[in-house]
Amino acid sequence: MPVLAKSEIQKRLDEKKIFMPGSWEASGLRSASYDLRVAPDYLIDPDGKRFWPENPTGATHCQVPFSLYPGQVAFVSSVEQLCMPFELAGNIAQKFSVTRSGVLVLGGLLVDPGYGLELRGDGRWWTRERGQRLHFQLANVGDEEFKIFPSKTSVAAIQFLTLDGYVRTEEDSPASVRVPNSDDLLDALFVQGDEEPLSPLAFFPRMADLRGDLDGARDQIEKQKIKLDSTKRSTDQLVVFGVFLLTITLFTVACAALIEAIADGSTGEAADALGNADTSTVLNHEGLIIAVVVAAVVIVFALVSTFSVFTALALSRRHQERKRSKKRSAGVKRLEEASR
Repeated sequence: MPVLAKSEIQKRLDEKKIFMPGSWEASGLRSASYDLRVAPDYLIDPDGKRFWPENPTGATHCQVPFSLYPGQVAFVSSVEQLCMPFELAGNIAQKFSVTRSGVLVLGGLLVDPGYGLELRGDGRWWTRERGQRLHFQLANVGDEEFKIFPSKTSVAAIQFLTLDGYVRTEEDSPASVRVPNSDDLLDALFVQGDEEPLSPLAFFPRMADLRGDLDGARDQIEKQKIKLDSTKRSTDQLVVFGVFLLTITLFTVACAALIEAIADGSTGEAADALGNADTSTVLNHEGLIIAVVVAAVVIVFALVSTFSVFTALALSRRHQERKRSKKRSAGVKRLEEASR
């Protein structure tokens, strides 16, 4: 089935085929397709406000741009009103520039021959008074808002193909040809007083709510982490204070032992021996030697204990920080996967 190129599309549009006169513009033509624009009517914005020509409240057209935020959905229609001849069919494709922004364009992919025509009482197919629109639901599954400008923003394109053969033979009656239309869909969606957001795509708002809950939980975890770090610092200070208190206690005991050893020994002899350079006498003074050795051992023990405590605390903090970092990375990864 050949695809219509730009020149052939233009020719048929000039012959008042494919689109209703006044509903299309030349700037929408591409090499082998046409860009469909979002209409300001037959539109349901993300908050559920409805715009359609027969709206008794007066909200017939959306005149201002609106944003589709992450998790939100909207219903839009094409500005172009179709009156497809029976020798043509259409393929619809969402635009990559839109999907790249995180917006899914959900709708039918095929346009049947005769879409926009109706069978009248004379047994012939005629173009409907307003033709037929194409309709889409837009769902923002990305991280950024998507701005929609009615009558300007294009979310999809249509490609036209010629048919091999005929949709009905001479023996078939005109009524045997089935041509779909969107009347029932519009009657169900555009009801006076109905301002509820679209529900068929509630999955996406729920995902947005879940993401908000996860962000809140992450904030709570960060707050608890700060409190835990503060508690750990207080505990570390208490441990260090205990080590120093133990060291001072042991040092005091050593000093007491030294004093007692000196008091029990012959301090005079030790002093005379030291003055006379009688080293053997001084070294043989057992009480003094024991006291000095005890003091040295206590000091070395205190230094080693303090260094060991500080080293253990530093290693523990590094280990905890690595574990928290891995958990944060895993949480962010799960959040990103859940948001897709």
